[in-house]
Amino acid sequence: MKSKPGSSPLRRFLRGLTNTCLLLLLPVQLGLAWLADHDGPVRLPNFVAESLTERLAAQGIEFRARALWILPDLTLAADDVSVSAAGLTGEVFVAARAEVALQPARLLAGEITPTRLRLHGARLWCPASVAHDGRRRSLVDELTLEVAKEGRWISLRTAQIRAGKITCHVSGELPVGLLRAGPPPAASPTLSRRLAGVLGTIETALSAAEGSGGAAVTVRCSGRSDGTAELSAQALLGEEYGEQLGKVSLRGLRLSAEARLAADGELQDWRLTGEAETTSWRDGATLTARRIGLRAQGAGLAGRISADAEL
Repeated sequence: MKSKPGSSPLRRFLRGLTNTCLLLLLPVQLGLAWLADHDGPVRLPNFVAESLTERLAAQGIEFRARALWILPDLTLAADDVSVSAAGLTGEVFVAARAEVALQPARLLAGEITPTRLRLHGARLWCPASVAHDGRRRSLVDELTLEVAKEGRWISLRTAQIRAGKITCHVSGELPVGLLRAGPPPAASPTLSRRLAGVLGTIETALSAAEGSGGAAVTVRCSGRSDGTAELSAQALLGEEYGEQLGKVSLRGLRLSAEARLAADGELQDWRLTGEAETTSWRDGATLTARRIGLRAQGAGLAGRISADAEL
């Protein structure tokens, strides 16, 4: 009677590797099956929230939420969110609800790749340490946002912003290349310094628009078959004062802009036109124009400006 031949070392190694992979994937598979069996959201345990908080704190971000949830479609949801940054006083962002959808395949590989973001009841603040007058102020009073990554496009399904007397509505598609970060600079500033610069810029722009009596802005983005995108924007402002020019008053100011973005998100060419019904400049004597027109166009960050007036 012949004895059964023994298995080769390679076969034993592959068998052991297969068993190990199955054992490692079993808890994940059971967890996904358990989530799929639940029709409603499942609240994550406290140690998960603590782990997330610790990882963000290591990056200089203080994150707090009343509760974290996982939805049946693997969307991570958080209630009563507040975010602050090291080096800045107070909260810079709050939201009643935030949802982030993740890719299951990437999640199993240990990668966090968001595919959709939803924000409800969100607000953005400028800390007192950044504000020009040294007082904490609200930059965005109400933000409703739903953004999804669909192939090579960023789909802006809902983007509504209210900041004081300013309202803004954005919709359409943008190239996904906008999300790709460029090479880091040799001396990269800290997170708090970058965030302070962004918040300071937003505060300056909002102060100018609020001084003009408010503004209504509409932006439409249209993706093209070649991967580029065309942007069109219209804005209606009220009366504006510029202290550096004495006292400038612009009534019925209307602005319109068009721009093209390359597939990698780079700005290609742009055009801006504006018109005001009545313009006056007071610095001693008062100069008044019944109409003033403004035109600017260029490519990238370079351009030229021209203006004409009817006295």
